Amino acid sequence: MQCKKTPPQLESCNNPRRRSNSYEVPRWVGPRIAARQSAKISEVRAATSLTRLWLGQGKREDARDLLASIYNWFTEGSDTPVLKEARAVLEQIDRLSPATRR
Repeated sequence: MQCKKTPPQLESCNNPRRRSNSYEVPRWVGPRIAARQSAKISEVRAATSLTRLWLGQGKREDARDLLASIYNWFTEGSDTPVLKEARAVLEQIDRLSPATRR
């Protein structure tokens, strides 16, 4: 049998008693997801700041498109301060009348 697994999984591949069920999530997946989410939180912070700048420059649609695309990535954690702030900025943009667009 040829093993085609990533390094953290090689030990279980080489030891028949340690082979895991194919539906089991490897232990190293959790930290990677957390790291990716942490990067996304930083991305939301930066996008929120850039959105505010663009709003000041009259770039309403570009600002909303940028922030919404990143904010909508999240399916959980909407009660965190960073996401609450992003949501508030999006709501502010939505309240602006079409007459203020450039």
